[in-house]
Amino acid sequence: MKIENIIIEGIDDIINKDENVPEFRNHFEAFENAIALKKFHVSKTYDEYVVHDWMYMHSDFSKKIDYFKNKITKKYVEVSYA
Repeated sequence: MKIENIIIEGIDDIINKDENVPEFRNHFEAFENAIALKKFHVSKTYDEYVVHDWMYMHSDFSKKIDYFKNKITKKYVEVSYA
């Protein structure tokens, strides 16, 4: 077996495992939910939770949690959704 085939098969094993595949929901809904729960806010004054400093990263459907990452501090925030 060629080394290239071994590497490709190894990468396929990593990529195709269920626990390694992130889940995504509509990012607009995720942000609207976070704002409604007052995790983030829309404001002209600056603090750590101004919505435009955050990125939607992924969701966990089994736990019903959205994950956001701050663009500046790299801090993660978990926000529950129904």
